[in-house]
Amino acid sequence: MRSFLRTVLVAVGTAVCANSAAADILLLKDGRFVDGREMKRVEGYVEIQYENGVVRVRNDLIETFASDDFAYAPQTDEEKAKFAEGLYPFEGKWLKESAWKKKIQRAVAEKRAEIEEAIAHSEWGNRYEEKSKNFQWHYTVPKDVGEYFKLRCEAYYNKLCKDWKVKRSRKKDPMGMNLYASRREFQRTSGASGGALAYFMFLGSYDLNLYYDRLDTELTEMVLYHELSHYMQKLIDEEFRMPHWPGEAIAEYYGAMKYDPKTKKMATGLLQDGRLAEVHADMKTGKMLSIRDMILKDAYTDYTWGWSFVHFLNEDPKRAKLFKDFFIGLAKGKGVDRTRQGFNLKWVKGTEVLRYFMDVFSLDDEGLLEMEREWHTFVEGLETTSTTGLDKAAAKALQNGYRIQAKRLLEEAIDAGSENPQTFHRYARLVRGKSPTDAVKNWERAIDLDPLVATYYWEMAKTKKKSDKAEGERLEKLALELDPHLSVTWIEVTYD
Repeated sequence: MRSFLRTVLVAVGTAVCANSAAADILLLKDGRFVDGREMKRVEGYVEIQYENGVVRVRNDLIETFASDDFAYAPQTDEEKAKFAEGLYPFEGKWLKESAWKKKIQRAVAEKRAEIEEAIAHSEWGNRYEEKSKNFQWHYTVPKDVGEYFKLRCEAYYNKLCKDWKVKRSRKKDPMGMNLYASRREFQRTSGASGGALAYFMFLGSYDLNLYYDRLDTELTEMVLYHELSHYMQKLIDEEFRMPHWPGEAIAEYYGAMKYDPKTKKMATGLLQDGRLAEVHADMKTGKMLSIRDMILKDAYTDYTWGWSFVHFLNEDPKRAKLFKDFFIGLAKGKGVDRTRQGFNLKWVKGTEVLRYFMDVFSLDDEGLLEMEREWHTFVEGLETTSTTGLDKAAAKALQNGYRIQAKRLLEEAIDAGSENPQTFHRYARLVRGKSPTDAVKNWERAIDLDPLVATYYWEMAKTKKKSDKAEGERLEKLALELDPHLSVTWIEVTYD
């Protein structure tokens, strides 16, 4: 998904000078654009002149660049050859000059319209309010983002209703889905705190609140699917609250779902690269979790090792069926000892969860150990194909306050060749207290990878000001040129 909110805020920051003498236009491959600034080509980059400094955008990030008279300067041999034929690049196609100009003008006009629309609905009092088939939506994110999530949440709902044979009560209103464009709005309106991106209110008519992280849209989507799983778990029996394991583990399992635009369906059983990286990191240090301890202790490992165990069980059709029987049986099955806990909801103690699990799978103590050995071997054999898993694992560790683990994972991701600017940004925030020089180098790397993200300049400015006050203040001003709403809309958890 393109980062639509980033598109909007970058455009807002640059469009203020649209009536100036310069009218250069820069379109990025991810949909963002900059216009109304003086720009020029230099080797490997386009330089954008702001009042408080120059921003350099790498050629590989650029879709097309045109000056005020739509002059085009081909850079590569392919571009030069096409240009000699009278062709210009746009969205992966080569167009005649007249069609190329029209495409650029139309794209800029559409972006400006998106900006105006987004600004009009950017405050919670002016939020969008819409209904889809199974949800009631309230959101301040741009319209395209709202539509993106509406489509996927309906497909998700249909998939899990079919898998788990559940459906919502028509006596209740559709569950509220609240999407916030800023962390401040999310915390102020929903009551969330800390580094959470979302939470599910499991009482009453139910309510799901989500902060749209414009710098990590993939994580936002995974967290949304995780929380939606808790809603589906409630629909099994609305008077029952699922124990931490398997509740959180299966929520992570469904957090990895992906939407297929062709079939309009959700795919399950995908790897949680981040969780797998966390489990592998534990294995490297000799921290092997037993099934018994996993079930008996409510712990963070339910999101990591717990996910891997659910993934392991679901890879075998026979075990997958037994696990489904077990999961539903905890809430509704006969012969399960349930107690009452907070909010007078039914619940099952860990010892009973373990007993019932072994009963459903027909396991004695030796059988449980054999399954455990098979699970560990299975997980050791799983592999990710990129640094993505380390990036995600580090983000999750930070989100949950595991600073030492996060630092180690970030270092592994960087050493493995991560190209994720967020990885360098997160690492810089962790180390700036003890190593400000190292922190600045990592922010510079993040800026090179994604130079239009105001947050990177803003955070680097805090460190720079301690040794060079004037330079720090310049960077703060530059950040606000890129995003005038930065100091209001972007509030992160402080890592240091």
